[in-house]
Amino acid sequence: MSTATRRHRRHAPDRHHGPPRLRDLDPRCVAGLAALHASPPLLAAVHRRGCLLCGGQASSAGVFTPSDRLQPAFDAPVGKVRSVAIGLCERCSRLPGLGTLIENAVMQAHGIAAGPPPN
Repeated sequence: MSTATRRHRRHAPDRHHGPPRLRDLDPRCVAGLAALHASPPLLAAVHRRGCLLCGGQASSAGVFTPSDRLQPAFDAPVGKVRSVAIGLCERCSRLPGLGTLIENAVMQAHGIAAGPPPN
């Protein structure tokens, strides 16, 4: 094996530019994804709604799980976690800063101001 190949393999995890890998997700997100894909009516509804960011035809479905500090803004009871099912088109799923774009769009859609919720 050449040095270049060894170097590429050693640094390959750092070169991942796509969506997060399942093993890197918060367990709450994994649970939300499992629930989404276990419910064909919910999955169909996400695809009918279209892309969260541009409104185009959604080619993938996912789950946005707000951070612990944002859970109260989504009316989550103490000890519970709220998640939001979302759809994305192929183009938008490749945008840089996708996590921030999704968070802002979900918060705007739910009428929640950006930034920390009021105490």
